[in-house]
Amino acid sequence: MRKRLVLLLLAIAALAVAVPARAQMEDASGKKWTIHGDVRVRADYFENYDFADVDNGGIDDNAGIWPYTVRVGINGDITDNVKAMVDFRVDSTFGSAPTFNEFGSGSPTFFSSAFSSEDNINLYQGWIQLDHLFGWDSFSARIGRQEHTYGTELLLGDNDFYTGQSFDGVRLMWIKDRWELNAFYYKLVENNFNNPNLFLGFDGESQDTNLFGATFDWKMDKFGTVGAYIIRYQGLDDTSPFVVFPSSGIDTFGARWERPPTDDGMFDWNIEYATHDGDFGNDPTSTSVSGDVIEGWFGFSIHPGSSHHRFNVGYLNASGDDAGTADFEGFFPLFNDAHAHNRMGNLDNTIVSDIEDISVAYTGRFRDNKHTIMVAVHELSLDEPVVTGTGTEDDLGIAWDINYMYAMNSNLGFEFNVSQGQPGDLQDAVIGSADTASRYYAQVHLRW
Repeated sequence: MRKRLVLLLLAIAALAVAVPARAQMEDASGKKWTIHGDVRVRADYFENYDFADVDNGGIDDNAGIWPYTVRVGINGDITDNVKAMVDFRVDSTFGSAPTFNEFGSGSPTFFSSAFSSEDNINLYQGWIQLDHLFGWDSFSARIGRQEHTYGTELLLGDNDFYTGQSFDGVRLMWIKDRWELNAFYYKLVENNFNNPNLFLGFDGESQDTNLFGATFDWKMDKFGTVGAYIIRYQGLDDTSPFVVFPSSGIDTFGARWERPPTDDGMFDWNIEYATHDGDFGNDPTSTSVSGDVIEGWFGFSIHPGSSHHRFNVGYLNASGDDAGTADFEGFFPLFNDAHAHNRMGNLDNTIVSDIEDISVAYTGRFRDNKHTIMVAVHELSLDEPVVTGTGTEDDLGIAWDINYMYAMNSNLGFEFNVSQGQPGDLQDAVIGSADTASRYYAQVHLRW
């Protein structure tokens, strides 16, 4: 398997140097179809990821992995107002599943096929889009499995650095020059009727999880985009023994204002606030949910010649739960992309809940964006302090990143990253003598 994968990657990489960004073909009716693909391979190495090294009583958690993603799909027009996409994806790591070939000639021959574990190919996206519904210009419906990102991916993201995120359902889109309205209904889990695997004993019993809502954005000429949204996460219902929060429902209300960096603009910014209203469990024993999150950054750019220099400061606060109250005040991060926009740093060892992040960063792009360098520093702390043996602590320390990207052409790019987390008072109090957490990765990414 490894040899075939390496040969495939080498062949695709060589082809990408010479071919255009996307291959197109035409059917008999003249409709254009596009074959697209994505191959990403990363060497990822971690040291003391839990801040406790072996010399201070921790386990030896230094390790390296080689995750990879392969995506191949086709999209195009079926008729003048009908589009479609099918997108297959494999996410795995090198050597993730033993084939028993790695043990040489001494491997047991009876494991040749039944226990040979090639990675499964999954349907990542598969949808049909109907345009000009009801004769309305720019009004469309997309039905099937699909990605859905919103804004800076604080609540809805595609998790593209890792294994991806797609949803099954229906999305209505009304997109005009000045504004955009989206409404969606996604089925996250569906287990209706008698399901012996989940010990559902009654025909027709529902064990569904749904995600639905609406977003609205207004686009301004020089001052970016303002938006508002409501998203409802409807949890698993009824009485399955595997349900942690039966009949839970969380409504998230939010607003945002974003002006992204541009090649000719000097200032960029983003500010977003969201709050929960809901409950875990059935009345009268339900626990109210009331978390919130605020995230913002402000950037300043200069553009001398073919280079681009951007400096920015940022702030994120996602509420934690106050153990002294009956309600749950911790923020529930839904389907955010924690790696997007260097959110809380590229260590990726925190989540958007019970966290405060104050950050400064510099990004430099050179030689028409072929070379990009990013340096960022994050001061991290808990939103809700915890009681330790030495008192009350919330300091999670300092995290920093140095990232370099090289775009060989529009198809092929390389990325190198060094990230470290310097432990704070909280890690020292809990662990005893915390050590630095480190992450190093190198990645090659091919798109066509």
